[in-house]
Amino acid sequence: MKAFFSCRAAVLTCIAALVFVSGCGGDDNPVGTTDTGSIAGTVTFVGTWPAAGNIQVSAYSFIRIPPGVPTGPPDGFTDPVTPAMSYDYQIDGLEVGTYAAVFVGWRDPANPSGARVIGTYWTYIDSVGVAGDPPAPVAPGSKGFTVKKNEVTGGIDVVADLSLIP
Repeated sequence: MKAFFSCRAAVLTCIAALVFVSGCGGDDNPVGTTDTGSIAGTVTFVGTWPAAGNIQVSAYSFIRIPPGVPTGPPDGFTDPVTPAMSYDYQIDGLEVGTYAAVFVGWRDPANPSGARVIGTYWTYIDSVGVAGDPPAPVAPGSKGFTVKKNEVTGGIDVVADLSLIP
């Protein structure tokens, strides 16, 4: 009986050691080696906040030109913005590379197909878009922006026109 408990204790000790050793192994993604970065800026809101709906800031690596609208889901986005006339944002976890645009968008959860772009920072030769879509104002002379590994690319500032919300 004593040998059974000794054997059992030895097995449990081996299992505990294995768990400990595997937990102490090399980190697959050690701190400071991710291939992602961040962008940051300030959104300045003009007009009156809507009674309903969500406003978010989204980053896109590709947009269709013209008319300069997002193609597919964003590469990154913020949580819904709390009503204020100015909002400092940061979007983390973006893959390293060149990005085409930041859009500030509004969407009513009761009518998702009625979403609107209300502000932009994007790459377009005349920086005003086509037929007001995306709406002015945009960053004059914007050439896109680059996300660098483990860095925050700042100064991606946008003006968002709340009067464009129906």
